[in-house]
Amino acid sequence: MKPISVHALNGYVKALFDRDFRLQDITVRGEISNYRPHPSGHMYFTLKDEKAAVNAIMFASYAKKLPFRAENGMKVIAHCHVSVYEKTGVYQLYIDAMQEDGLGDLAVKYEELKLKLLKEGLFDEAHKKPIPRFPKNIAVLSAKQSAALQDVLRTIKR
Repeated sequence: MKPISVHALNGYVKALFDRDFRLQDITVRGEISNYRPHPSGHMYFTLKDEKAAVNAIMFASYAKKLPFRAENGMKVIAHCHVSVYEKTGVYQLYIDAMQEDGLGDLAVKYEELKLKLLKEGLFDEAHKKPIPRFPKNIAVLSAKQSAALQDVLRTIKR
């Protein structure tokens, strides 16, 4: 069997998604996270629930029609189609309409935890210590071969 390019593979998979009529008119309920508005007006974010997440984009022409401002933690119902972004091979939702569905469960749980920790005094300024100008110890929590660790070691050597 003759090998194909990554570009050809991604194009083939995109064509499969685009031909599946069930993926061309779908409504998805989820909570917005990792919201990144682009200067062009496009909205990039993740839609998630307690068990899974999927990348989503809403182009500026649709985003400007929203009657609300999207925010992290907001629960929404999104009308979209599913396709593959050929450059990266990642499937995502292309949203053309969206409505609010209340505050997301994950955001509510986060706020409840924050309130609980606040009541315990864990955010009290009296407990905070100033960051030393020249720390004596540094801990890096990562895999031994990670790029993050290599960056830290390279910076320390400089």
